Amino acid sequence: MIDEGNESRARQDYPEVMSQAHLLATYNIRGYDVKLLRVAPAAGSQHALRYQPTNFEWARYWLEAQNPDSALYYLDRFLARGI
Repeated sequence: MIDEGNESRARQDYPEVMSQAHLLATYNIRGYDVKLLRVAPAAGSQHALRYQPTNFEWARYWLEAQNPDSALYYLDRFLARGI
């Protein structure tokens, strides 16, 4: 999770990783917008490369890709299983 100020710094310090970051969700915590980003593909570690996206992450991906049918499929799976 990252807030606006720290995101700017992270983009400055880690441009390659942050350019590949995927927004998963935005939350408002005590009046601050905080983003949940997925950076695993760009992290470079073998452990991170084995990461499997959750159904929620797939739903978000397909929604951003303008494919609502696939997004709904994964969102239904997420709601049914909670993962």
